Amino acid sequence: MNQWIDQILSLAGTHPHLLGLFIFASAAAEAIIVVGALFPGTAIILAASGIAGAANLPLWPLVLWATVGAALGDGVSYWIGHHYGPALNQRWPFSARPQLLEKGESFFKRHGGKSVFLGRFVPGVKAVVPVVAGVARMSIPRFAVANISSGVVWAASHVLPAAAAGVLIAAVGSISDRLLAAFAAAVIGLFLAYLLAHLLVVKAAPWFIGNYQMMVARLATSRIGAARLIAQAADPRDPRLVGGIIWSALLILAVIGFAGVIEDVITRDTLTLADVSISQFVQSVRTEPLDRIMITITEFGDGVVVVITAAALLTALAVARRWRVIALVSSAFAITAISVPLIKLILQRQRPIDIYSGAELFAFPSGHSTFTTLLLATLALLISPHLGLRGQIAIWTAAILGSLAVGLSRIYLGAHWPSDVVGGVLFGLFICSLLALLLRYKTSVQRASLWSSVLAGIVFIGFGAAHVHFNATGDLSRYAPVNAPTVLSETDWRASGWERLPQQRVDLFGETEEPLTFQYAGGTGQLTQVLQKSGWHGAELSSGAGFLRLLSPATQLASMPPWPLLHDGKWPILMLTRTRETDDRRFVLRLWPSGYAVTTKSGRVPLLIGSITEETVRHPYSALTTMSDEPVSLAVPSAIAERLGQFPGFTVKPQAFPSGVKVNLITAVPEDKNSPAPR
Repeated sequence: MNQWIDQILSLAGTHPHLLGLFIFASAAAEAIIVVGALFPGTAIILAASGIAGAANLPLWPLVLWATVGAALGDGVSYWIGHHYGPALNQRWPFSARPQLLEKGESFFKRHGGKSVFLGRFVPGVKAVVPVVAGVARMSIPRFAVANISSGVVWAASHVLPAAAAGVLIAAVGSISDRLLAAFAAAVIGLFLAYLLAHLLVVKAAPWFIGNYQMMVARLATSRIGAARLIAQAADPRDPRLVGGIIWSALLILAVIGFAGVIEDVITRDTLTLADVSISQFVQSVRTEPLDRIMITITEFGDGVVVVITAAALLTALAVARRWRVIALVSSAFAITAISVPLIKLILQRQRPIDIYSGAELFAFPSGHSTFTTLLLATLALLISPHLGLRGQIAIWTAAILGSLAVGLSRIYLGAHWPSDVVGGVLFGLFICSLLALLLRYKTSVQRASLWSSVLAGIVFIGFGAAHVHFNATGDLSRYAPVNAPTVLSETDWRASGWERLPQQRVDLFGETEEPLTFQYAGGTGQLTQVLQKSGWHGAELSSGAGFLRLLSPATQLASMPPWPLLHDGKWPILMLTRTRETDDRRFVLRLWPSGYAVTTKSGRVPLLIGSITEETVRHPYSALTTMSDEPVSLAVPSAIAERLGQFPGFTVKPQAFPSGVKVNLITAVPEDKNSPAPR
């Protein structure tokens, strides 16, 4: 998708007149009677304007194109009404659908001459009002003034905001290609959802409702017993029908989602790279107070709490002699208890940390997330039918938040990868959806289920609190962060150990970015001192306030902190910049911890990995500032490494991965403060 976006922006920059023609044709087509109802002109204009903004193209020509197109389209509609007059309603398609003109006539009578201006902004009548104005013999000069003035306002109100959105999207893309792709996919998805909803509501819904009722009526009078049962289950007068549709949809979505996640886990797709990045990032923000909170939450999802709560629920149902509900609920938990360990043993996906044994040694799916989702959803399912709307919203909100909180705690404590939690929630939702569809019971059974579920909820809270009290201290050490690096000797690192490190930076979304062309064993202070002699300057991680300068159109690159790009969820521990030939471009060197350390003659030092990118600043439409970050040619890091090798204490060994990515192995031996000049 990123390549498509780049190609579209490149084409727009090379042929800006094509965007103008697209906007002109779309504005004209949308304003012509009948054609406008079929042609998605507004969507095309917004998309083209967004592309223009992202490509930093001049906007006033596009506003002019849209104005001329809109005025021309309304002019054609006016001519049609003026030419055919009152006899127009006797011609197709108006003879078949007289309501097309009736809406416009009503609007024209209500607003008079102002209707030509106002109607352009009212869906449903904007293409009809000019026709009605023509039929009413509105004077041409008066129509032209209203037509052109409304066209200017309409064009500006569409082109300029869409272009601004394009600028923002381009700014997002400068941070992360995956974020840009996700944003673009969300925009496209929302647009398609809007079109689909419009089609369903306007076209499909009336047809479906009529035919659905007819089908149910025929099945209800059928001689076949199964057909009558289907009619009873699908009776639109049954209040449980809506719930059945919702749970069926959730079941289908859960199956599709779980299958997609498990496929990515098996094939080690981008999702697994995002797992590492997100987990590393979360580990970097851990604090002791937050550790205690997350351990408290995760212990409510421990197996012993779930088992005791489920046993309390089944016991209460047995006392009430609700055997059908017991059979369904116990089957749901039994299937889950068998399936989760079985999937773990089949996939054998390793956890981020080793804290379990047996089947629980493996990660996917998260047992805590699966059983917590199933348990809380089951309790909400049994309690909610007896509550009002607000009560139902409250109980389901509590169940959802509880499930998500347990899942988040598993990620935070390093017990699971994010995809393990997502898979567990989806599997739990699948089982619960199936249970909900099978639990079509009578009111008396529901009443007994209500009190049984309330009792189980009390047991869950009470026993969970006791479990936290007795186990929290031990779990603090059990889930303690593991920060010990893997140690390599300098000889092993230079021989083949360097190949264990990644070739490219991986952002927070699992997308591979620029090559990692440096592996550096040494102190950051020594490297900074040496590079400063070559024109590099240190840069600190910004708290975020520094990037507020992007809102100013006069911000210079030198006053901006570099983007603090993440690698595997880790912040850079060193950033250096060097301005290029012009003030709007600079090189940025970033170094991240690799999780390895190297034993050298002077002791053990951290092994850092780094990359060089080029940042460029621009000021689109003199309205704000954007910064883009792009990879550099492999010759640039090679030249920097060669320069480092000229300083005493630094040794450089070039290497190359089989893929062709070149990496420079740099070792720094501590020197005296008064280091001699480079050789």
